[in-house]
Amino acid sequence: MSTEVSLEPAQSAGPDTGTAATSPMGQAKAGPRRLKWLSAHAEMAVGIGVLIALAASSFVVPSMSHTSVDALVDVPSQAPSDHHPFGTDQLGRDMLVRVFYAIRIDLGITLAAVLISLAIGVATGLLIGLSPRPIAEFLQRFIDAVLAIPYLVFVLAIVAFTRTHTILPFLPGGVAAIVLALAVTGWANYARITAGQTRILVSRESVIAVRLLGFSTARIVARHIVPEVIRPNISLAGSHAVLVTAASASLAFLGAGVTPPTPELGAIMQGGTALIRSAWWIAVIPGIAIVLIGLGFSLIADARED
Repeated sequence: MSTEVSLEPAQSAGPDTGTAATSPMGQAKAGPRRLKWLSAHAEMAVGIGVLIALAASSFVVPSMSHTSVDALVDVPSQAPSDHHPFGTDQLGRDMLVRVFYAIRIDLGITLAAVLISLAIGVATGLLIGLSPRPIAEFLQRFIDAVLAIPYLVFVLAIVAFTRTHTILPFLPGGVAAIVLALAVTGWANYARITAGQTRILVSRESVIAVRLLGFSTARIVARHIVPEVIRPNISLAGSHAVLVTAASASLAFLGAGVTPPTPELGAIMQGGTALIRSAWWIAVIPGIAIVLIGLGFSLIADARED
């Protein structure tokens, strides 16, 4: 008798579960989720495609051109034409070659600054999350102090201090100082996120279990903590790249950009602002390139959050 009673719920549970999974309400909920998933992947693909296209063009266009980035090829401030699709600048240099070469410089600055900030921030955050409370509190207050300094003022101070020193002689003048300044000022947010995530993860049952099994701290961090804390930091890196792109371009307007004659998008824009009425292309075309770089990183960041 008891056997028959125990079988009946088991037999009725199967159809109920299947009905719930295939019910109209379940399908209605799954539809928006699938659309959001597809939208996020499409957004990610567009963002990556924009950045890859810009990066590839920044190498292909200057290498295929018959002129160098500093060559005086034609009349100054000549409007875009078949011979010079982006026109010439105020000195008579070809804008097409200079803009695409500048895209290479700006993308390099942005990627280097973001990756260095990410590495420093994640390492510091792990140290805070795994350290005893007094050390963690001291480091947390230090992060708060770094974040309290106005961003652009901090960047300008570091650039002014380091640009007179030759940090990496094989790079164009001023590039290493800008990368260092943007990296030093950008790591704190990564450290704050990583520290909070690490504190949560070290108290998770799975981490406690592997610790009781005798796993070393290094193995626990590498296998169970780092993969988890990297995910939110990658989303932050996309948003940070947009900020770095805008900040590096704005430094030229503050007298702290890449040393001339190296072409850089912000420097080209700054040189063309005085001629905006008569030669608009000198300032507008580099501005469009900056917007495209920021758009690519922004789309990737939005897709990661979704």
